[in-house]
Amino acid sequence: MSKQTIAMRLLVTMYRTVSRGHFLTISSLSALVERDAAEVDQLLQALEQAGYVDRTQLRLTLPGLALAVAAAKKPEARSCARAA
Repeated sequence: MSKQTIAMRLLVTMYRTVSRGHFLTISSLSALVERDAAEVDQLLQALEQAGYVDRTQLRLTLPGLALAVAAAKKPEARSCARAA
């Protein structure tokens, strides 16, 4: 799985988890996307630099939310996010 695919999966998982009223930690997010916590943290750093997440608060920014919502509507994202 490419880093871009994993990053998109992170965004969608963050969106769906938080919209259900659950709180996230790096370890819970890494478990949901089935990746090592260090890899997830590294990807979150890149997503933060791109302006899609606030890594310290583990939340999506407005552009990140827009991207996650759009991605969640795609059929391939639905199957990935169901595992979350």
